[in-house]
Amino acid sequence: MPNQELVTIPVPRQHLPAIYAFIGRLETQNQSVLDTEQHSTAEEYTEYNSEDEWTNSRLRRMIVDSRRTSRSIMCILELLASHPDEWISVEQLASSLTHRPDANHMTIAGTLGAFGRRCRNRYGLDNWPFEVRYDRDLRSKVYRMSNTIADRIRPFLSE
Repeated sequence: MPNQELVTIPVPRQHLPAIYAFIGRLETQNQSVLDTEQHSTAEEYTEYNSEDEWTNSRLRRMIVDSRRTSRSIMCILELLASHPDEWISVEQLASSLTHRPDANHMTIAGTLGAFGRRCRNRYGLDNWPFEVRYDRDLRSKVYRMSNTIADRIRPFLSE
């Protein structure tokens, strides 16, 4: 953020987690996805991941790093890998965080925001090893890991 001007905004303490989650979402989302989500009428959008960029060494490093730093992202990755090619709701992701019984959509947003920064900063990628799209029926995002990535990631999850 060296070229960005930072400002201080007084926020009630009880709203601080929501503000952090919102900023995390802004940091991880592509501007075109934001435009689509905010201005779409009835159209769904999909962000596609590039499976070619997620090499086995990157996937392994991601699992090793996640095991060390984020139990929440490990739960999310395990859930997505165990249900390949299935769209998983934010509520399902939140309920997979067994160590966080109070987890909700803001918990997921914050977790994925931090994970997106890690993907960018450590692995040099602007995408996750899974897809996200907006489901207009649920009025929420849903996530899906391809069978290809799930097959490649499972051995690292069981190490």
